[in-house]
Amino acid sequence: MGRIEEKLEENKTKNKEFKVPCVKCNGKTKHKVLQSVDYYWTEWYSKENSINSIDHYQIIQCEGCETI
Repeated sequence: MGRIEEKLEENKTKNKEFKVPCVKCNGKTKHKVLQSVDYYWTEWYSKENSINSIDHYQIIQCEGCETI
């Protein structure tokens, strides 16, 4: 296993709106991002060999029925 570097970026997409399926409204509706976290990590095996990843997490709320 190599050396791991990590970085968190909070609320990069906060207040943005996306049209996604709502389980309560039974269709695609506008949702607003209440909170978001982007988790970046790199695992280094050598100077030339690494694995990079980004994980995106969002808490969203339906603008129609207000379900979170």
